[in-house]
Amino acid sequence: MIDNEYGLPDFNDVLSNNTNLVRNIQQNIRTSIEKFEPRLKNVEVHYRQDNHNPLQLSFGIGGEVMHNGGKVPMSINIFMGVDGQFNV
Repeated sequence: MIDNEYGLPDFNDVLSNNTNLVRNIQQNIRTSIEKFEPRLKNVEVHYRQDNHNPLQLSFGIGGEVMHNGGKVPMSINIFMGVDGQFNV
């Protein structure tokens, strides 16, 4: 069974009742990772403004993964397009 809170909310709903969309998306990404990806610690989510593509929201995600008894830094970039879909 899949947890009802798994994944990110529909941000079309967020747009109608939230004035700070970017901060809301950042918090939702961080919360989802912390809840559903316990291997990743010290999670940070940063908005990356792209003046060349203003209709695409870009975020950098960083953290640490425990591997072979040590912490390994990890980072990825994700992009939310105009269709609301996230791409890594």
